[in-house]
Amino acid sequence: MNNRLQHLREALAENEIDGIFISQAENRSYLSGFHGSAGFLFITEKTAILATDFRYTEQAVSQAPDFEILRIGAGLGDWFAGMVSEHRVKRLGFESSDVSYLFHSMLTSALEKKSVDTELVPGCGGGGKPLPRPGTGQRGRPPGREPSPPAPARPPPPPA
Repeated sequence: MNNRLQHLREALAENEIDGIFISQAENRSYLSGFHGSAGFLFITEKTAILATDFRYTEQAVSQAPDFEILRIGAGLGDWFAGMVSEHRVKRLGFESSDVSYLFHSMLTSALEKKSVDTELVPGCGGGGKPLPRPGTGQRGRPPGREPSPPAPARPPPPPA
């Protein structure tokens, strides 16, 4: 298993998130190695799925060896809720910076139509804290790098 995936799984566990749904192309590529233009990642503690359409299945197999490849059709409702239900995900993180209101509504509707009781968690974990970016330290900083201290205050100008 790649380290990026392991770091993400650790962050999910720390934030009490059962799984995450990755929709952003850059993050899909970063975590899986898959460079196709269409697809989603579904990652839990034990599962890593790359869901993509028929045009990219061969490419996905060769570029994302750590992932199970799920061939999907056009309809989100046909596969999304089943995947979430099958893996018993109760809290599913998603990339709130990438998911539109319409797409969030589609995710919610797909879950409701299949009676899947899953909370969609907008890119954050317990207490509203953002999930750390994969492969970094706390909240997106590289490991061992602390935030820079504030700049010293300027001295007041000399009296006129």
